[in-house]
Amino acid sequence: MKILRLPFVRTLIFCILVLFLLVINKLTVLNFFVLGGLYSLIESLMAKKELDVETGNKWMDIGWVFILLTTMILVIIHTF
Repeated sequence: MKILRLPFVRTLIFCILVLFLLVINKLTVLNFFVLGGLYSLIESLMAKKELDVETGNKWMDIGWVFILLTTMILVIIHTF
């Protein structure tokens, strides 16, 4: 469970789930907002309780932003 304290891992799980739903054509607007809301809630709780772990590796600590942006771009491209 200690690995879930890394923002990179939580973001990777969220993005894989979103892309999986996108591929099997089950990603609806409601699913997207529910998953996004849960992700946001988990991230805010982790930040509030200061449970995030920093690895000291720049790509691990900030790299989750690029994964999240890539997933969102893929979702937007797929909808058009």
